[in-house]
Amino acid sequence: MYGLTAVILIACNVSDPFDTAEFHESGDRVTNDLGQAFVDIAGELFEVEIAQSPDAMQIGLSGRPYMADSSGMLFVFEMPGMHNFWMKDMEFPLDFVWIDSNCLVAELTENISHVQDLGTVDIAIYSPSTPIKYVLEINGGISQVAGIQIGQQVRFLGNIQTKFGC
Repeated sequence: MYGLTAVILIACNVSDPFDTAEFHESGDRVTNDLGQAFVDIAGELFEVEIAQSPDAMQIGLSGRPYMADSSGMLFVFEMPGMHNFWMKDMEFPLDFVWIDSNCLVAELTENISHVQDLGTVDIAIYSPSTPIKYVLEINGGISQVAGIQIGQQVRFLGNIQTKFGC
């Protein structure tokens, strides 16, 4: 049982899912050590915060009261894989834009409800059906409003334009 738990935690890039995550108070603007960073999908521009370290991936957007519709969080993985996500401690719904190593939208998971006070046992785990290298989290429903579709090209702009490969 403990071995399976360790495998799941490693697959989720979560060091301890029972920790209370610290969070940034600002939902209006994202903050980056890298400066301004943007993701462009079919002409729709999102200013993004980068989650690249295990700690940043564990915290994600947890505990934040909201996020601007033109913002997002970009998760960057070293290797393509079947990376798992959950909505622990989220306060608003999200869309997951799963992006492959060719910088194409590989899959969309839309309007994922936020989770409140379920503990960690009953929280759904979300994963793509194909290996991905990046995940863009945006507000729930925005991918449909923006016309984001599977197969569309993704570009990284600003200070991440050449750093992560898209």
